[in-house]
Amino acid sequence: MRSNTPPNPDDLFASTTAEASTISTFLWSCAGADVEILKRCPHSERVKYEGIGGMVFSTGVLAFVSGTYALYTVISPKVDTVLAVARQSTHWPSFFVAAAFGAVYALVIFNIDRFIVSSSGKGDGTEAVTLSEIARAAPRIAMAMIIGLCMSAPLEIRVMQSEIEARLELEQISYRKELDEKAVLLFDGEKQELETRREALQKRLDDTDQRFEAMRHEIDVQVEELNREVQGASGSGKAGEGPAARMMAKNLEDKKLAVQRQKDEERAKLKPVFDELDATKKAIVANRADLAARKESNERAARHRDGLAERIRIGHEVSPGISLLLALLLLSIECGPIFFKMMIATGPYYALSENLKLLVMAKEGIEHRVYVDELGLERHGEVYHAAHLRVTEARRRFQTEMSLSERVHQRYREKLEVEIDRSPGDFFALPTDGSTDVR
Repeated sequence: MRSNTPPNPDDLFASTTAEASTISTFLWSCAGADVEILKRCPHSERVKYEGIGGMVFSTGVLAFVSGTYALYTVISPKVDTVLAVARQSTHWPSFFVAAAFGAVYALVIFNIDRFIVSSSGKGDGTEAVTLSEIARAAPRIAMAMIIGLCMSAPLEIRVMQSEIEARLELEQISYRKELDEKAVLLFDGEKQELETRREALQKRLDDTDQRFEAMRHEIDVQVEELNREVQGASGSGKAGEGPAARMMAKNLEDKKLAVQRQKDEERAKLKPVFDELDATKKAIVANRADLAARKESNERAARHRDGLAERIRIGHEVSPGISLLLALLLLSIECGPIFFKMMIATGPYYALSENLKLLVMAKEGIEHRVYVDELGLERHGEVYHAAHLRVTEARRRFQTEMSLSERVHQRYREKLEVEIDRSPGDFFALPTDGSTDVR
């Protein structure tokens, strides 16, 4: 049998003031809600703000992951191509720096999101999201979309890391090959010019050496002929060295010395040619070294073609659909709390919050008033009764003091007038020189 006894209001209120867990309190704070008011609300109100706070907190976590990965991609050492073994291990100093930046970035995003959600209000108090609500929340939605897009890019390239790195490896190799081909073409032209110059100089020196070598060989042939004649193997057939043979030998020796002297003089004249040839040979060696240095520089340039912007570009080219879906997912997480607050109908939390606000305003002597201005437009404003009371009291006190001061002066004037009428001589004296002395 059902009891007709009405429930005790105190028991009902006690059921709504159950202690909240630490996690619930934290999530309410993330949502920018008043924890003390929510502790007095029913469970349905608590769950709503726990959900909003959870979404705000999740954006902070995603911001930490996004910021850390983005900065680590930028500052991590590029010692080889992206798929090389050396790049597979984590560079811990860079990771800790990136994590510190990610923590600061996450705190900034968390506070901005918390402010956006807490300042969004309650919409129109119904579950429907109207165009007027969206128009009022447009600045907050725009800020949330910007934050969501900035967070989504690093997360996109992390999700598609394998595909991006495979494509990036090929682009790095192709880029290095292209740079090497240009360098070889440039340095080969310079090398060919130096080789042509070296060959011309060497040919000039070789021609000079061949000319003097022919002259020396001719003298050697004549010396050999003279020796055969001295030995009786040719000429007269008689062995022995006569005056003619000695003269011929001397002439040949003088001729040999003259040829050697002429060769030395020619060599001295050709010293600039030798110096130029040495310089050309050194330039060829330097050309090879420069080409090797340029190839090493090309390899470094190819390794450093591994930045955040490059990965984002490749990610959009490899799979634009996945990039779009991830961006939309982040945008929904970022903008979700704003729309959810628009869809929350007026409930106990809002009523208690408004009641507390009115109580505080009443205690401080503040009244919210709606009025129509001279143009017939509805205006909202506050009337500050406490401040007006103090101003009025101060004005009345000042007026009282002014009135009393005027009365004092009036009575003093009357007193002086009586004294003057009774004894004017005490105030005026007639000196003998005719002047009037007023005391």
